[in-house]
Parts: sequence; structure tokens; C-alpha cells
Amino acid sequence: MDTIRQKLALFIENNQMTKNDQLLNRENGQISAFFYTFYNRRINCAAIRDNHNMIANHPDVRFFDTGSQVATLLSLYDNSAELLERINVVYSLLVEKAGFWHDSHYIGFTSYLIVTGTAPENYQNVVARTSDFYKGMVEKNFGASEASYPYAALFGLSNIDVMYGLGQIEQLFQWYKTALKARNALFIPSVREIAMILIFNDLVDRNRVIELKNTIKPARVLGIKIAMWDAIFYDIVGILAQLPASASTLSQELDEVQKFLKTQKGFSQMFLSVHGRYLTSTSIIANAYLDEVKRNGSVADIASFERMIITRQFTGMFGSFAAELAAHFDRRPGSFAQERHDERWSRQ
Repeated sequence: MDTIRQKLALFIENNQMTKNDQLLNRENGQISAFFYTFYNRRINCAAIRDNHNMIANHPDVRFFDTGSQVATLLSLYDNSAELLERINVVYSLLVEKAGFWHDSHYIGFTSYLIVTGTAPENYQNVVARTSDFYKGMVEKNFGASEASYPYAALFGLSNIDVMYGLGQIEQLFQWYKTALKARNALFIPSVREIAMILIFNDLVDRNRVIELKNTIKPARVLGIKIAMWDAIFYDIVGILAQLPASASTLSQELDEVQKFLKTQKGFSQMFLSVHGRYLTSTSIIANAYLDEVKRNGSVADIASFERMIITRQFTGMFGSFAAELAAHFDRRPGSFAQERHDERWSRQ
């Protein structure tokens, strides 16, 4: 628990440092603070701003770095300019070869995952696998959307055969759907999340997932319906099930971390959803367990697990913010984002 408390203290410190930075609003600041915490670093807002400006002023970059999340990740590297060039190459491949939406709020982060997950000579192959997997998700009605781009990239970076992987996801989905008694549409997306998370780790005992689900019962404390907890929190269970600790220990640690976060400015239910607080707590706990996970061998591929933690935190926290921007800001005539979009695409 000491390691978890240290990670939590660093996360709170990093988040507080974003408060006075105009570039990082509440949602962006929390995600940026987590990225820095994940790599055990104190946040450098000036470096994030420098990378934000580098992306914004680059003549060939056409992806939107919504929320400056790519800028945050690049600021963690000494060779950020070189990485940006590679990200732009992968972005073009994802648009031209995979047919991903060029204006997606998720495509910059997806490109980053690929660039930092493999060597340049593998970009073409990884993008092809990412495309095949995403198209397979669409064909099998797995609820694929632009928010699925990062997950498709995780699969593209793995060594799992595309058809086998899609079949395994379907098998996991059907098994957990029955075991968790997810009988109506409310449960389907969350059960699918478990399948998407656990496809990369075949060492997880399925019964352990059920045990964790039955052990972690915050609904009684939160005053929300048990069915609602079951419907939106399965992704948390899928991550925790891969950690080398008992269900009771993980439940206690999760409860302690989320309760502490709730007392911090910007993390109460008024500012952050219940799921957002529990997801952030889970990500911090998983991050703190990484060294033990490596020693214990509880995951099949540690690199995939690390990328999964970052991706789940990003997509979980960023989804509603990106949707709000897409609906109310990015496409308003005359807005800065719209003008920036028109300017970039007029260069083609």
C-alpha cells in the first residue's frame, strides 16, 4: 500500500500543478497528471506547452491534439521532435491505409501508441493489422467506434492472429455475459470491455474476475443501483483481475484510494463521474503494482499491460470531453478549431 500512496501523492501533486496552466483544463490536467505519474515523473507544464506549440505550428501535422494529450506524452521524451515526425507518418498510414477518420480525437493517441510500441520498419504491418482488427470488430458488431482506434492499435502491436483474436473476444464476451448474468443491452458495452481488456492476457482465471466483481461493491456506499454498477464498472474489474493480490486486498485498496480522491479538489462527484474516479483509482493501483507484476508473471505480456492501463485511462477519461468538443466547439463556424482544420486540409 505504501507504493500506492506514493503514486497517489505524486498524482495529486501533478494534478495541482496543472491548475494554473491555461492549456490544461480540468479534464486535460487529470489525464496529463496521470501520464506523468505513470512514468514516475513530476509534471512539466512548460515542456507540454512547448510540444503543444510544436504540433500546432508544424506545417505537415494534420491531426488534432485535442486536450494536448499527444503533447503531454511527447514532453516525456528528449527526442520529441523526431517522434512527432514518426507519429505524423503513422497518422497518414492510418488515414490512407486503414480508413480511420482523419479528424478523430483519438487518432493522434493511436498513432503515438504504434510509434512507441514498434520500430519504423514495422509501421506498415502494424497499421495493416490494426485496420484488419478494427474492420473485424465492425463486422462482428462489437460496438466499434473511433474510441476503439487505440484498442485496435494495441491488437495490431500484439502477436495475436487477427481471426483468432476476434474469435477469442467473442468467446470471452459470451462467457462473461453468461457468468455475469448480463441479460440486457445496458450491460453489453461493459462486458465487451472485459473481453477487450483480457484478450491480451490469457493467464487470468475467469473465476477470479467474477470473485472481484462480487467483492467490490461500492454501489451500496454510493447510493446508486447495483445494476448500474454492474453495467459501467466491469472494465475496472478486468484490470484489477490481472494484479497479484487477493480480491479482498484489491477491494480495500480501491476503496481507500477512491475515498481519498473524492476529498481532493476537482475529484468530487460534482466534477468527476463516479466511474471516472474509480477508473483513475484503478489505474493508479495498477501502476503501483507494475514491478510486482513483472516479478510475479501474472500477465502474459507486460508491455501490452502497460499500454492497456494508459489506453483505458485515456479513453475512459477523455471520451466525454472529446464528445463535448466535437458537438459544441470543433465544428462551430469561425471557431479557432474549425479554422485550424480548414487551414490544415487546404494544404493537401
